[in-house]
Amino acid sequence: MVYGDFPNQSMWCCGSGNQLPMPGSLLIKEHRGETHVVKVLDSGFDYDGRLYRSLSAVAQEITGTKWNGFLFFGIAREAVHGRR
Repeated sequence: MVYGDFPNQSMWCCGSGNQLPMPGSLLIKEHRGETHVVKVLDSGFDYDGRLYRSLSAVAQEITGTKWNGFLFFGIAREAVHGRR
């Protein structure tokens, strides 16, 4: 499965709250003209060959600033907009 932000299409985790996609899923985020791919693991996230404990840590690595990982990767849209 693939989740993430796409310029012409939005594919993201469906479910209530901040539920993560299943292990093995890929999160794809375009940021400043680059496409970043994160693989969801049982115990964290694989980004660029490194293991991260949280999506927020991956988002900070990509942007250089602190981010809520669910918001950065577009997973928390339903909760942010009040739709459940």
